[in-house]
Amino acid sequence: MRGEEMTTSEHAARLLVAAMRLKMTEAKVLAARKDETTLHQVADTFIPKFSVAFRYAFAMARKQVKRGKRSNADSIAKVVGLALNTVLPGMLVKAAAAGGQVALDAVALRALEIRTADGPTKIKFDTKNPHVIAWAAKHAAELITQITDTTRDRIRMAVELLQDTGDWDLAYDRIASAVGDEDRADLIARHETMLAADEGQRQGWAQAAEAGLLPPDARRVWITTPDERLCPVCEPLEGMTAPLDGEYPGGFEGPPAHVQCRCTEGIGG
Repeated sequence: MRGEEMTTSEHAARLLVAAMRLKMTEAKVLAARKDETTLHQVADTFIPKFSVAFRYAFAMARKQVKRGKRSNADSIAKVVGLALNTVLPGMLVKAAAAGGQVALDAVALRALEIRTADGPTKIKFDTKNPHVIAWAAKHAAELITQITDTTRDRIRMAVELLQDTGDWDLAYDRIASAVGDEDRADLIARHETMLAADEGQRQGWAQAAEAGLLPPDARRVWITTPDERLCPVCEPLEGMTAPLDGEYPGGFEGPPAHVQCRCTEGIGG
């Protein structure tokens, strides 16, 4: 009888612990969701600047298209790359730094018990961190290559469709359109600002861990936007966790998972 009572008590205790852990996890995920709004707001402030950069690059390329003459896809695409190469790395660093500061501010709020003589612990995102600079340079180079390759392919397709007619006045309009317009610039800008902010947030958490504000076993939580636009790629990732320096299931480093992805992440444990 005594053994049965002990078994029942132990079972009840385990249920209580499980319930408490579930509540703690839910609270942490909800806290992470609050960070989502801030991160998106920060990213949104950079969209106009990124959009101007891409619009300018496409406009400069369109100027290379000569009415009535065969256009060289390589030279036109090269103009896009040159225009972006001068500004994109620095812009990515600034957007990443803003996302990183969001992460650090949130961590500091959760660590109010760690105080200095001046009050709550504060930590500023290190924009000169070699990891941040290296990421910006690497991603800028990859993005520029991707954009110029796509631009070159689009121009060549436009030329191929018209080469039999010899109507290069018509080709002018088609090629200028193939280079890109404000819509293409804005789409890329929205994706890149969120990508940089997310990368900055991850590097911010890494800096917080180095400063002792996050435990080494802290985990990131994938957060989706649960509405009718939630896609099949992101839906299974909701609530999934990953180490600070690891990957999510499926090999994802973190959001965004694709162009126009609205997912973000937070610290869930």
